Amino acid sequence: MKNFALIFAAVCLCAASAGFSARAAEPCMHPAMTATVLTAPTCTREGTQLFSCPRCGFSYVGAAPKAEHTPQTVPVIPPTCTENGLSGAAVCAVCGEMLSAGEILPALGHSFGAWETEKTATWVSGGTDRQTCIRCPETRRRTTQKLTHLAEEKCPLGDTDMDGAVTAADSRLILRLSVGFNDGLDTLQKENADLDKKDGVTAADARTALRMAVGLEQIIPFLKPGYTFKGYTKNNYKLAEKDGVTYVVSDYGYTLIANKTYSLPASYTPYAFKGAEPEPDSLLGLTEECRAAFSDLQSGAKKDGVSIWLLSGYRSYNRQKRLYNNYAGRDGYAAADKYSARPGHSEHQTGLAMDVNSLSSSFAGTKEGRWLAANAHKYGFIIRYAKNKEAQTGYIYEPWHIRYVGKDLAAAIYHSGLCLEEFFGITSVYR
Repeated sequence: MKNFALIFAAVCLCAASAGFSARAAEPCMHPAMTATVLTAPTCTREGTQLFSCPRCGFSYVGAAPKAEHTPQTVPVIPPTCTENGLSGAAVCAVCGEMLSAGEILPALGHSFGAWETEKTATWVSGGTDRQTCIRCPETRRRTTQKLTHLAEEKCPLGDTDMDGAVTAADSRLILRLSVGFNDGLDTLQKENADLDKKDGVTAADARTALRMAVGLEQIIPFLKPGYTFKGYTKNNYKLAEKDGVTYVVSDYGYTLIANKTYSLPASYTPYAFKGAEPEPDSLLGLTEECRAAFSDLQSGAKKDGVSIWLLSGYRSYNRQKRLYNNYAGRDGYAAADKYSARPGHSEHQTGLAMDVNSLSSSFAGTKEGRWLAANAHKYGFIIRYAKNKEAQTGYIYEPWHIRYVGKDLAAAIYHSGLCLEEFFGITSVYR
């Protein structure tokens, strides 16, 4: 009993020292808990910490909140030709989490530079051009057309690139061709490079072309095989000769000329006749093209209520000789020369000319004559010896005499108001 009393007294003293009354113990409210970090938190996970009451010793383990991110600005990612870029983005320097999306910079697209020749086009085949992006290695290509040149009639002999003139560049092409370098020339150009038409293309041809380019030799126009260059007309058309027959070479083709200046051989005929020579009032002596055109002309006249018929077509050299001599014997040579051609100088011998309807000057005033004057060119014919052109043609006005020259040339002459001699710049004078 004595021991119990001592223990009770000790408990009471302890309770008094702890602030409790002897009557009842009050619970601790843990007014100021202290925290001790056990596991440090990061920006991606919580940590742990120990909470303790300094008064009563009570403690427990709780979560430590995540740490704040550490912002770091992402360097600008520039856009490329094909991919978007990024500006103003931010990430956490610790965990790398995207904190700010930033602004998307759209792809730039390719920016191609100038076209460059990758494969040179020639007169035989096309070439290739290449274009490269100035920001990246991307390239694109296009096919170029093969080179073109003027028509052969527009190019003088030696004009190897066929641009219409003989230059030092042509001489170089010919020289390279002579030693085996083709340079993509086509067949026509190779033929044009052979100036002397013998032994193929040689260095001598290149020398001749160079002399032509600097004016030391006459430039010879390119002509069809068999034609010989005879110079230029006053209007700068080429004159060519084949088998003794003269032609004016132009954009309208090779126009046969027979007048007082330019004659035909006695043996010339439009084509090889089978059997006897055709009569003058027969269409058989005319060229096939001329016959077809005259047939169209007659059909056109008929539709307009007009009748056109043939009086005299082809005449041979000998027939014209007899006719001219008869006129000269009757009226004298000076008078006959005004209305009749000497043998070899008559257009009737060409098979391209004819007299129609009436050999009277009054024919011009008839409805047939007026129709012919106004419409012949539509079918390829011209009134060959026009009114008030005697000084140029060498003959009196013949409204009945028509000459086939082709529709394009006939229309050009008709609308020019010129006769054939004036149009081409040639003379018609006996020498």
